[in-house]
Amino acid sequence: MIFVQNHIINETKRIPFLKITIPFVLGVLCATYFELQWSVVFIVIVTAGILSFVFRNRVCKNYSVLLLLVALGFGTLQSARPTPQLLRGKRIEALVEVADQPHRTTNGRRLSTVAFVRAFCVDGDSLWRKSRESIVVYVDTTTELSVGQMFTVKLYVNDFKDNSSYTRLMYARGITGYSFVSEKLVEDWNVGRVNSLEYKARELRNRVSTKLQSTLTSHDDAAVLTALLTGDRSQLSRQTKELYRRSGTSHVLALSGMHLSIIFLILNVLLKPVVLLGRKSNFVKSMVILLAIWFYAYVSGLSLSVCRAAIMITIAQLTLFTTTRGSVFNAILIAVFITLAISPMALFDISFQLSYAAMFSLLFFVPRFVCWVRVPKSVGWLRNLVAVTLAAQIGVMPIVIHVFGSISPMSLLINPLISITTPLVMIFGAIGTFIPFCSDICEMIFRIHNLIIGLVDSVKWGNIEGVFMSDLGVIIYYILLGVVMLIIKCNQKCNCSNEVMYVN
Repeated sequence: MIFVQNHIINETKRIPFLKITIPFVLGVLCATYFELQWSVVFIVIVTAGILSFVFRNRVCKNYSVLLLLVALGFGTLQSARPTPQLLRGKRIEALVEVADQPHRTTNGRRLSTVAFVRAFCVDGDSLWRKSRESIVVYVDTTTELSVGQMFTVKLYVNDFKDNSSYTRLMYARGITGYSFVSEKLVEDWNVGRVNSLEYKARELRNRVSTKLQSTLTSHDDAAVLTALLTGDRSQLSRQTKELYRRSGTSHVLALSGMHLSIIFLILNVLLKPVVLLGRKSNFVKSMVILLAIWFYAYVSGLSLSVCRAAIMITIAQLTLFTTTRGSVFNAILIAVFITLAISPMALFDISFQLSYAAMFSLLFFVPRFVCWVRVPKSVGWLRNLVAVTLAAQIGVMPIVIHVFGSISPMSLLINPLISITTPLVMIFGAIGTFIPFCSDICEMIFRIHNLIIGLVDSVKWGNIEGVFMSDLGVIIYYILLGVVMLIIKCNQKCNCSNEVMYVN
């Protein structure tokens, strides 16, 4: 027991942000169950801050800092929690700002987009009130809307009626309701236009998406390529989404850390000659990589998932450049803390949960799988692919079951294979927009890619529906997983140095 306790103390010293992030997240979670007056929250934060400076006793000081971090997390979520401002059950006149590119709904009958209601008044009243509420707006398929466009309309705002995973996801993204817009009730389609950096990024993404749509002859393949490179999934058919869901590969279509990691690795390979610059090579290489990563994040519309991955890569790269030894886990926890400090509701976003659950599991289990399973160098790449797939499944399985109610055993076979085809599709698809010959190669790779994805339908047990796991079950799973990881860490005999980053 003493050995385990000493081991935990040593690990927390090596990962200092663990002691900061955990109480902050605990405060965010507490704010989801109850609400306090702002005066009480302010008093707790000020008192805890003063006590943390006054106390010289290490134990008392640690408890004061812990209370301060919990209170900050609580206050951060309470201030960011979306509160409905628009009247329900009454027709209102509203000034609406289009926040995202409209795309077809699943049934194809309407277009949907996220919009901000900047101001509103009760129909027939002249008193306008300011608002910042985000809602989903549904319009006819013939309606032409663009990002940043502002229009006035008379509408009814409705609350989401159930407590489904979709409703929780919408609230996590700050969206509190929805409305159907009729063209007959629109007073003015072009009141003005907002030209923010975020909207300009989304407009650029739309132009890039349009260019990619003409790269390949197959509409479905072009839609998948667009989703891989820009994160725009509006052109994906219902059948394509369902096929990827059943095969356990939906994460491929959601632009996230995996895609930025591919670009990061490609840039590292391309910039190897930079070492010829001598002592300044690390600085030049780091700056070029970071500029390219953030430019790609801008082109992809500055979505939350891409920005989150870009922040994580930035911190990891700066850690590599500024120190000789640092924990990858610490870099990720810094990214978690920054993301939640900016947008605490992200903690309840499924993409946030899957991204970091997979990342922590990969960093812990992959180097150990490599240590445990010794194979010849000629097949080492295959061992590594299987290790990545297994580690990712260990990390995200309870969340997938809890949210989607299904599990795909075939994903253990499919994921290692598409981890080979996906980077090739992205590389040749991007180059194919300029060189037609590369688009032909991309189409050939897509045939193999689609054949692999389709394997799920060739086996009866390829996808198991109707699986259920409660909130408590997910919590118990991760507690047990943490215990198992601690036991493995305490008893490891091999040097799994992949956890630690060294500067060459």
